[in-house]
Amino acid sequence: MLAHGRSYSADFFLLVTPDRLYVWKDVGIEPVQTPPTYEADTLSGFGPYLESSGLDARHLSNGAFELLVSAWLGDVIRPEETAGEHRDHDWLVKSGFRRALEGGRIEFSALV
Repeated sequence: MLAHGRSYSADFFLLVTPDRLYVWKDVGIEPVQTPPTYEADTLSGFGPYLESSGLDARHLSNGAFELLVSAWLGDVIRPEETAGEHRDHDWLVKSGFRRALEGGRIEFSALV
């Protein structure tokens, strides 16, 4: 984002890869290298989604991985429905990430 001259001001920045999930909290918009505030194993967080589909996160297409992350975020947004599924990730609560997303929505931009 910085390479393209874009800066965003947000309480959280989330980066999800097939192996790891990284969250930065309250780091501002200055282009300073900062280690993630929280880090988690993507496979453990997405385990229920992968098990039900029989897929391996490391071998998903880009579109399928995007749908997987969207499903996970959708469940994080609706905590009353999925509280037990994320008990392994107490960072969701400790960081305030879950509370920040409550009642939110996921939007997709159309590719032109």
